[in-house]
Amino acid sequence: MKLLYFLIFLSLISVKSACAMQSSSPKGFIISREHYPEGYYYQDIELNFPFNSKEFHFKKRKDGRIVFYYSGNTKNAPLIISMGGIPPIFVRYGYVMASVRVYYQDRLTVQERIKLTLDSIRDFLEESKEYGFDTSRIVLMGFREHAMPAALLATDPSYLSNGPIDFKAIKAVVLLDPVCLDVAAQNNSSRAQRSDFIRKKCGGVEPAENLSPAKHAGAPNAGAFLMLPTTSTTGSERQVQLFDEALRSAGTTVRIENFELSSKPLFDALTKSTSAVTTSLVEFLAETVPSQATRPAE
Repeated sequence: MKLLYFLIFLSLISVKSACAMQSSSPKGFIISREHYPEGYYYQDIELNFPFNSKEFHFKKRKDGRIVFYYSGNTKNAPLIISMGGIPPIFVRYGYVMASVRVYYQDRLTVQERIKLTLDSIRDFLEESKEYGFDTSRIVLMGFREHAMPAALLATDPSYLSNGPIDFKAIKAVVLLDPVCLDVAAQNNSSRAQRSDFIRKKCGGVEPAENLSPAKHAGAPNAGAFLMLPTTSTTGSERQVQLFDEALRSAGTTVRIENFELSSKPLFDALTKSTSAVTTSLVEFLAETVPSQATRPAE
C-alpha cells in the first residue's frame, strides 16, 4: 500500500512539473529543449538543415503551420515571413523568421488558401507578442509556386485590408525560382504534362489567371522586389521577366539575380553563409530592411 501511495505521489509531481514548463511557453507553441536538426522543406520533401542549437532557436506551432526561428535578441528585429520553407540562415543577420506552410489542397480556391495562410500568421503574431520583433518592417519570401501568394500579398492590398499585417509594412519581397506569377503565360509555355502542375499549384487555370500577380502589379506595391530565376523547366525565367516588366511599369524597385542554377542547387545554396546566393539576399535585406545586428564572422 505504501508503495502505491509513493507512486501516486511521484505521478502528481511529474504532472505539476509538466504544467509548469508549458505555462512558461507562448500559447500555441511547442517548445523543445532537445538538440537536433530542424526540418525545412523543398516542395513536399522534408530536408534537414543542421544548425548549431546555441545559435538558432525554433518554436513550432501545435498545428505545424508555422516554425518561428530566432537568434539572440529579438527586440525590434525585422520579421521575415517565409512561404514554402526557407532555411533559417538569415537569423544570423539580426532577423526573425516565421516559416509558413502554405495551404495547397486542390479543393480550395486561391483566395481560400491565402485566407488560411493569413489566419495562421494572425495567430502566430498574437502568440509571439512577447518577443518584441518589429511588425512594421516585414519581408515576404516565396519559393517556386509559393511565390504566387507572397507576390499577391505584396501587390494587392485588399488581401490585408483586415490584417494581420499592414500592407505598408511589407518593405521587401524575395521570390526564388518563382512560378505562377502569370498563369496564362505559364500555361502557354508549359508542356502538356505540366498542365496538372499548373492546375494544382496555381489554383486552376481559369480562376487563377485573373489572380496572377503580374495582373496586380500596378501601384501600390511593396517597397522592393528581389527575384532569382532558375534554369529549371518550370518557366521561371519567363515568369520573372513578365512580372519584372509589370512592376517596373508601376515604378516599383526590382532586382533580378540569375545564378544559372536549377531549383535544388539554388535552395541548397541558402544553407551556406558564404554562397553567392546567400550573399546577394543578405545585401538586399541590408539595403531594404536593415537590422541592427552585426554581420557574423565567416
